[in-house]
Amino acid sequence: VWPSSMPSGSPSTSAPPTPPPTPLPTEAPTKLPTNALNNIPIIDFDDFDLAAGSLKQIPSGYRGLDWDNWYVIEKSYGFGMLLGTVSDHNVSFNGFGDPCSVSSTTPFSVAGFYATGVFRVDVNVLVESFDVSGNTIGTSITTLGHPSGGPTPIDLQGGGFDDIFRIRITSSGGTDAGLGDYGARVAIDDMVVSGSGI
Repeated sequence: VWPSSMPSGSPSTSAPPTPPPTPLPTEAPTKLPTNALNNIPIIDFDDFDLAAGSLKQIPSGYRGLDWDNWYVIEKSYGFGMLLGTVSDHNVSFNGFGDPCSVSSTTPFSVAGFYATGVFRVDVNVLVESFDVSGNTIGTSITTLGHPSGGPTPIDLQGGGFDDIFRIRITSSGGTDAGLGDYGARVAIDDMVVSGSGI
């Protein structure tokens, strides 16, 4: 999850050393379209009880979905984790900066979410959706700004992200934002998801 600070084996449940102060966002994040939020559950990750700055891997079964390489961290860790938190105190991210995914044996839909580069500016975020046979049915690519600009809304409505069986998020590229370069990790918050049991 974190370079040089993670032992082999099970993921650590504590955060890396305390980071330097994080600059606050220069402006409020743009909101997802209102129709994305009407009567659709939002997964905000705030139901995880975490100590300040600590993290844990999201277990399969959380909110009725199977999560792969997806972690949740308490925002006071700083950097893009603080800047990318939309609701309350927790935010999720892709471990090691590698692709993360959510899947289910029953169809679900994703209307969108907020994304923020944790350490880099101009990180590319590729979002892909898959049908029950594993065929790609939706693709979205977004380039994020500087972490200090706050979360970027990624609107997936009408782009092949309804009645899917898996969604994968891949982050890549970008350059050091002056926060210490630990890769193309992306903070993800307030996912708008609907489906049976969610």
